[in-house]
Amino acid sequence: VSSETGLSIRFADPGVEQAAATTILHGTIEGLSPSEAPAVVLPSCRLVAIQEPGALLVRRLETE
Repeated sequence: VSSETGLSIRFADPGVEQAAATTILHGTIEGLSPSEAPAVVLPSCRLVAIQEPGALLVRRLETE
């Protein structure tokens, strides 16, 4: 996503970065643009990306 959109990736904390680094995803994102993919893929990992100026902030998905 970063290389396709030019946005940098930031993590909310080291635990989120570790979770993202150790998660293995399977499947395809065919038909999704690079800007759409995080909103579709990350919730399955209990993560979410919030767009900030020039960056995506990845944090844990809040559940009620």
